[in-house]
Amino acid sequence: MNWKHVLEEIKYNLKPSTFEIWFSESRGEIKNETLHVYVELESQKYWIEARYINIILKAMVTVTGKAYPIEIVSDELYEERQRRNFEEKRSKMVSNRIRYLEKEMLIELKQVTMNTVNSIQDDEDFKRKHVIDQLLLVVGKIEQYESLL
Repeated sequence: MNWKHVLEEIKYNLKPSTFEIWFSESRGEIKNETLHVYVELESQKYWIEARYINIILKAMVTVTGKAYPIEIVSDELYEERQRRNFEEKRSKMVSNRIRYLEKEMLIELKQVTMNTVNSIQDDEDFKRKHVIDQLLLVVGKIEQYESLL
């Protein structure tokens, strides 16, 4: 959908001064089967919703042949949503990175522990079963934690 074509239809149905005030700086896009119309101010959003929603719907049907649900969004809200989406994505990336580093650390800890167990088992002077059992218990706990990540 080309928002310019929808604007031309809206302009055709309004006085030039009315169009200039309420729609000249608007942007529109179809996203998730909804027409999102972006305007500068919250007051514009409410005025357009109250007065011009049917004109937008008619223009959209004329241009696209389909009546999409319409959401008027002020840039103030749009920018806030964009910021929140960015923060959520960044938080998810950080969480994934932490999870990756935890896995790497567990692999390394497991390897060091197994090397210690092997060196203790090979050392005839230092055969303390309880130390070996404790280290093997650590390895078991690491493997349990790894399976949760």
